[in-house]
Amino acid sequence: MNTGAPRTTISQTTATDPVPSVNCPVDGWPTLAKIIAEKPDLEAFASFTDLNIKSLLIYQAELIHLRKALHNAEYADFRSSEYEDSSSYAENLEALIGARDESVESMGNSKPTDRIPMPLQWVIIEKMRITLEKYNAALLQYSQVAALREADRCNVRTLRGSVTWVGRERTSLTGDAAATWGDPSEITPGQKHLPELFRGLFTGSPDTERKVKDGEFKEHLIVPRQGKKPDGLENWVTRCFIPFYDRLRTKCLVPFCKTCLRPIWNVIVLLYHAVASIFYFISFLWKKLRQCSQPEVDPERDMKGSNASSNLPPVSPTISNITSSTEKTLTNNFTEYTGDWILRVTSLITTVVACLLPTVAITILAQVHHMGLILGLIALFTSMFAVGLVLLSSSSSRVEIFTATAAFSAVMVVFVQNQIGPNSN
Repeated sequence: MNTGAPRTTISQTTATDPVPSVNCPVDGWPTLAKIIAEKPDLEAFASFTDLNIKSLLIYQAELIHLRKALHNAEYADFRSSEYEDSSSYAENLEALIGARDESVESMGNSKPTDRIPMPLQWVIIEKMRITLEKYNAALLQYSQVAALREADRCNVRTLRGSVTWVGRERTSLTGDAAATWGDPSEITPGQKHLPELFRGLFTGSPDTERKVKDGEFKEHLIVPRQGKKPDGLENWVTRCFIPFYDRLRTKCLVPFCKTCLRPIWNVIVLLYHAVASIFYFISFLWKKLRQCSQPEVDPERDMKGSNASSNLPPVSPTISNITSSTEKTLTNNFTEYTGDWILRVTSLITTVVACLLPTVAITILAQVHHMGLILGLIALFTSMFAVGLVLLSSSSSRVEIFTATAAFSAVMVVFVQNQIGPNSN
């Protein structure tokens, strides 16, 4: 993210200026909301897993308490005198429902002594129903939230960087909510060397874990939409290769192009301006010729049209400048790599490895004639094939990996058998 680009802020306007359009939000959280709305990949919201679990545990404890209370009330009514109606609640639910109806009807009596109390069992049942309904709703809601995929760490790091400059006069946001995505003062991890880059293909990228301030809670961030979980190779490209490529492009490729290719670029720019000038001159002559060939316009009619257009309200240049500058900041301050580009890179790597591995294995086996060494090489290439399936396609099941590995080893065995057969004859 290029935080050094100039930006015109709302705070630079005065109280007498008209309110800008809705496309020019106030510095702070409104600006951050506009950035996330225009860049949906930056969506990362707290799941509040701890609060959801705590709420479910409280509902669960309340239901356990109501279950015991209902059990005790059932036994108390069952052991009551046989001349009382409550002794038949366990055997005849209609008696319990009738007692409930009598209590509801007696609530209209003016004298409190004429009112029949509600059966204790029914009071507990009503509490249990309300609590059980809330518990089931919270449980289903938590299951839906828990199924959402985790927010990408690189996007979270970019969003955390945005928090440090969207405030008034390019300052950081304040308050506890500003630390939702981690400590804004955290330094971006340095550039990885090539050995660490390829080691991350097997070990992941542990340094992408975000850090939080002392005393702050580390939120579990999720994306509010369903999606396919990326495999190991896609995670490696997103978290390791793209940052490495971006730094390489910024520090090496771009300076090289500016220093070595600048003369060629200047010639191209000069030709572009020359062609644009010629095109502008031809367009100007064409407009003049068309004006000469068209009939003269009525002056009174032209005057009416000019008066009508002059009645339009003037556009405030301050609002226009602010809106255009803010839009430029929102759209040009990020370096974006689309999912199609990442998918194209991973598909290219997977295709190349899938084509080269059998070819290299067959080429090496064709040069070996010792049976023990041949068997060892078959075991080695089969293991490499299985490990490659796990790393490049983590979504494959064990049955699919076992089937593909068996087919790969069978191809090599058939090749070796056909090679040894003529030689033995």
